[in-house]
Amino acid sequence: MGSSELRAVELFAGGGGMALGTDRAGFHHVALLERNRHAVDTLVHNAKSGTGVRADLPIEITDVTEFDYSRIEESIDLLAGGAPCQPFSLGGKHAGQKDRRNLFPEVFRAQRALQPRAVLLENVRGLARKAFRPYLEYILLQLALPGIKPMEGEGWRDHKDRLFVSLERDEFGDAPTYHVKLGLRECADFGLPQRRGRVFMIAIRTDHEDPLAVPRGSHAKERLIYDQFKSGAYWDRHGLPQPHPNGHRVPELAPSSQPWRTVRDTLRHLPVPSDGVAHSCHPNHVGVPGAKSYPGHTGSPWDEPAKALKAGVHGVPGGENMLRDDDGAVRYFTVHEAALLQGFPEEYEFCGSRSEAMRQIGNAAPTPVCEEIANAIRIRLEDEDLSVGGYTSPHVDLVHEKQLAIL
Repeated sequence: MGSSELRAVELFAGGGGMALGTDRAGFHHVALLERNRHAVDTLVHNAKSGTGVRADLPIEITDVTEFDYSRIEESIDLLAGGAPCQPFSLGGKHAGQKDRRNLFPEVFRAQRALQPRAVLLENVRGLARKAFRPYLEYILLQLALPGIKPMEGEGWRDHKDRLFVSLERDEFGDAPTYHVKLGLRECADFGLPQRRGRVFMIAIRTDHEDPLAVPRGSHAKERLIYDQFKSGAYWDRHGLPQPHPNGHRVPELAPSSQPWRTVRDTLRHLPVPSDGVAHSCHPNHVGVPGAKSYPGHTGSPWDEPAKALKAGVHGVPGGENMLRDDDGAVRYFTVHEAALLQGFPEEYEFCGSRSEAMRQIGNAAPTPVCEEIANAIRIRLEDEDLSVGGYTSPHVDLVHEKQLAIL
């Protein structure tokens, strides 16, 4: 099967971060489901301009809880999505599975209906916190055995117990089963110019022989430090003098990895934004006044990956999403700058107010990370040598501290 034939459905598409990544990896979308009208405007605008995701179905405002999957007649190779992260976010109210915004049950409904060959899910690292790990294990078990549905009035804990018994006894009927792998990853390790810890889950249908581990990326902090304070290659590239290491432990030999990408690597080509003035050559590159530094919110320096961008409850958080200049002065990242730091392409344009655009960016799955992981899935799906007849007993990564370490 050629990569151009691989078909995808994405839930909670938002502004398109994950969809762009899976599209670049060779998956063609037959449906993108999103209910926020500003995010849908962004998806439609970029699709029409040729800078966004190719999709066979019109992109429209669609609530996943109301979508009828019988509308999709094609066989689906990849079901992807990042269920709303607020229930599990370290910056949220920490309600987890009790939060009405927890839409993982809708992921399982889609999986049962579509029976995709693979599933890719992304979420905040808070999902792996100790308080939420029983529910995370439930997610993994339901991904492995989507055909075993909750019974009427059954709570998730009782359903989890039934799933675990079914897994131990190899009792899963005729429904498809899935190998499931979990990985907590630092997105800077994938070349994203931002420190962003995320949980990724890959489910591969068991008519493929083996599970697929979540890739680890090819970039490293140690190589950035080596290039900055040993070889000086980083400063040569930017035409700047090499500073003193200032306490950094510098490797003696060059690590084989690529260096983490920094804010300067990503934004150096842009003109300094003017407050309230749109730039003719760069979409959404409008300066915003009023940035202030205070303890815990001091902005991101030029020569490191940015701190994790956040959507905030009402768009831009008060003291976050800022650039800290070399002289200590701070300013807000423009929407365009934030989009580049989240891995969106240079020409991508966001619709809606600044707060709505920043909400889309802050909630987005990082495009280059999703592309690398989706590419690994594509390679696996195209490897016919790993196909087997029928569905087999699934391998499931249940949660252990070792698996959750960010390396």
